[in-house]
Amino acid sequence: MSSFHAAFSIGAMDGAVLGGQIATLGIEQFAHIAAVAAMAMLIILVADRGLLPDAGKTQAGEAGLAFALPAAAVLLLVLEMLG
Repeated sequence: MSSFHAAFSIGAMDGAVLGGQIATLGIEQFAHIAAVAAMAMLIILVADRGLLPDAGKTQAGEAGLAFALPAAAVLLLVLEMLG
Protein backbone atom coordinates (compact mmCIF):
# COMPACT_ATOMS: atom_id res chain seq x y z
CA MET A 1 0.00 0.00 0.00
CA SER A 2 2.83 2.41 0.72
CA SER A 3 4.28 1.89 -2.77
CA PHE A 4 0.87 2.70 -4.28
CA HIS A 5 0.74 5.90 -2.22
CA ALA A 6 4.25 6.82 -3.31
CA ALA A 7 3.47 6.22 -6.99
CA PHE A 8 0.27 8.26 -6.72
CA SER A 9 2.17 11.14 -5.07
CA ILE A 10 4.95 11.06 -7.66
CA GLY A 11 2.36 11.04 -10.45
CA ALA A 12 0.59 14.03 -8.91
CA MET A 13 3.83 15.99 -8.66
CA ASP A 14 4.85 15.05 -12.20
CA GLY A 15 1.45 16.17 -13.48
CA ALA A 16 1.70 19.48 -11.65
CA VAL A 17 5.18 20.16 -13.02
CA LEU A 18 4.18 19.19 -16.56
CA GLY A 19 1.03 21.31 -16.36
CA GLY A 20 3.08 24.27 -15.17
CA GLN A 21 5.57 23.84 -17.97
CA ILE A 22 2.82 23.63 -20.57
CA ALA A 23 1.21 26.77 -19.13
CA THR A 24 4.49 28.68 -19.52
CA LEU A 25 4.63 27.64 -23.19
CA GLY A 26 1.34 29.43 -23.78
CA ILE A 27 -0.65 26.36 -24.82
CA GLU A 28 -4.41 26.81 -24.31
CA GLN A 29 -6.00 24.95 -21.41
CA PHE A 30 -8.55 23.22 -23.63
CA ALA A 31 -5.84 21.88 -25.96
CA HIS A 32 -3.80 20.70 -22.97
CA ILE A 33 -6.76 18.95 -21.31
CA ALA A 34 -7.86 17.41 -24.63
CA ALA A 35 -4.37 16.03 -25.24
CA VAL A 36 -4.12 14.63 -21.71
CA ALA A 37 -7.59 13.07 -22.02
CA ALA A 38 -6.66 11.45 -25.35
CA MET A 39 -3.45 10.02 -23.89
CA ALA A 40 -5.29 8.76 -20.81
CA MET A 41 -7.92 7.07 -23.00
CA LEU A 42 -5.20 5.37 -25.04
CA ILE A 43 -3.48 4.14 -21.87
CA ILE A 44 -6.80 2.89 -20.48
CA LEU A 45 -7.62 1.02 -23.70
CA VAL A 46 -4.21 -0.66 -23.72
CA ALA A 47 -4.28 -1.46 -19.97
CA ASP A 48 -7.83 -2.84 -20.23
CA ARG A 49 -6.51 -5.97 -21.93
CA GLY A 50 -4.78 -7.05 -18.73
CA LEU A 51 -7.77 -6.60 -16.45
CA LEU A 52 -10.08 -9.32 -15.22
CA PRO A 53 -12.90 -10.43 -17.54
CA ASP A 54 -16.29 -8.72 -17.36
CA ALA A 55 -18.27 -9.94 -14.35
CA GLY A 56 -21.53 -9.21 -16.16
CA LYS A 57 -21.24 -12.08 -18.65
CA THR A 58 -24.38 -14.02 -19.34
CA GLN A 59 -24.67 -17.79 -19.21
CA ALA A 60 -24.34 -17.98 -22.99
CA GLY A 61 -20.92 -16.37 -22.68
CA GLU A 62 -21.97 -13.09 -24.24
CA ALA A 63 -20.42 -10.00 -22.78
CA GLY A 64 -22.60 -7.75 -20.68
CA LEU A 65 -22.85 -4.00 -21.10
CA ALA A 66 -19.26 -2.80 -21.49
CA PHE A 67 -20.03 0.93 -21.66
CA ALA A 68 -22.86 3.00 -20.30
CA LEU A 69 -23.42 6.69 -20.83
CA PRO A 70 -22.78 8.71 -17.70
CA ALA A 71 -25.62 10.33 -15.80
CA ALA A 72 -26.76 13.79 -16.86
CA ALA A 73 -25.26 15.29 -13.70
CA VAL A 74 -21.80 14.02 -14.68
CA LEU A 75 -22.15 15.41 -18.20
CA LEU A 76 -23.22 18.79 -16.81
CA LEU A 77 -20.22 18.79 -14.48
CA VAL A 78 -17.86 18.12 -17.39
CA LEU A 79 -19.49 20.84 -19.50
CA GLU A 80 -19.19 23.30 -16.62
CA MET A 81 -15.54 22.40 -16.18
CA LEU A 82 -14.77 22.92 -19.87
CA GLY A 83 -16.91 26.03 -20.24
